Amino acid sequence: MNAFFIPAKIVTNYYTYSAMSSHLPLWFGQGAVFTIVLIVMAMQVPVRGMCCGKCKRGCSLGPLKCCESGKAWAEMATFLRKYHGYYIAFGVTSDWYYHPMESSLGHLSGILNDQLFFWQMIVMYTPVHRNKYWCIACEFAVTLHGPLVALNRGGAAGMFGFGFTIVFLVTG
Repeated sequence: MNAFFIPAKIVTNYYTYSAMSSHLPLWFGQGAVFTIVLIVMAMQVPVRGMCCGKCKRGCSLGPLKCCESGKAWAEMATFLRKYHGYYIAFGVTSDWYYHPMESSLGHLSGILNDQLFFWQMIVMYTPVHRNKYWCIACEFAVTLHGPLVALNRGGAAGMFGFGFTIVFLVTG
């Protein structure tokens, strides 16, 4: 299906420049990707911790008491590992069809990001899907995409680059 619909979007975009962004609000595209990032981070809490290794195996961060013996985080991660594919497939597909295909660095990095996640969906049920280096590459791609989009729009590229990089480093 991906081998057919990805080129179909490229051909359609060449002739009509149609994308859902002309019909849907900006938060739709950003919300889909942001939720994917949150799901991936939450699935990794039992392995990496939530913040610099905290909450991996039981902790208390002062009044927060983020988890008692890690059970709540472990249950959440188990649930997300079992069902994350449904939302991520929806999120990546809607993000792919939300954005038009343009040759700016911001758009090209977003296309690369979507392609990495499409490949991640294609190799599900194989060892590649859980290869830690491949997964880190998929997670890291957004740290490049954010500042490139901001640069294209003349915005605060440093803020987006710094923010995504800090989230990546602190949770990883």
